[in-house]
Amino acid sequence: MSTAGPAGAAGELGGRVAGGVIGGVIGSFIPPPGLGTLLGRAVGSRLGGLAGRAAATALQDHINSMEEAEDEAEESDQATTAEEEAVCRECRERCQKIADDINRLMYRNKRGPGTQRGTHGLALRRAEQIRGEYGPGQVKMGYKIKNGVRVPDIKEPWQTHREEIQRQQDQLKKKINEYDSGDCNKHIPDAFNRQEADRMMETSFNPTPEEWLGPYHPLCDGLGEAIRQNSTPKLPRFLRAGQGSGTRGLMS
Repeated sequence: MSTAGPAGAAGELGGRVAGGVIGGVIGSFIPPPGLGTLLGRAVGSRLGGLAGRAAATALQDHINSMEEAEDEAEESDQATTAEEEAVCRECRERCQKIADDINRLMYRNKRGPGTQRGTHGLALRRAEQIRGEYGPGQVKMGYKIKNGVRVPDIKEPWQTHREEIQRQQDQLKKKINEYDSGDCNKHIPDAFNRQEADRMMETSFNPTPEEWLGPYHPLCDGLGEAIRQNSTPKLPRFLRAGQGSGTRGLMS
């Protein structure tokens, strides 16, 4: 882009002055005396003006090009930053969803106010397994309709719940692996209690037959109501499994 503005005019003026001086000096050596000097000044001024104008215009064009390049670079940086922020936002949203799933698998309360369905998190599944009405080896008698006929339905709740807890532990492991492989701790650090998650994934977190207490044991007194009210002050002792057998593991 050519510029014939103030910079070109200033360059032309400076070139004329310098060219006139130099031309006059050179012309003084051309006879006749005086005339050579005048001609030298005129030619030098003209040539100097043209050269000065061209140099100043070229310099201004260079400056303009640099400014345009800086503007383009700044716009590019802003676009890159916006793209990075969009990617980070997507990462945070994805990681938050994973973290929410982890916390549900750990702590969800299906009996709390407004959540009268679904599945407990592992913390309450362990608690209700220990205080459950049916202990190891006990069966629950019922009936079901099969091919239009009412037939006996015999279940062993303790064993069924053990298998369900194991599957939920596997789900928790899978979600935590997804959280770690997605580098989510960088996007939403400490989104869940890692120490308690590690504890819940241990094999010993799934209650053993020796740990069953039943609903009427003193250690379980009031726990059912506390769960329904979404307040579990007695729950921490149920989380400390594997430190002994039976009530020793719960009381330590």
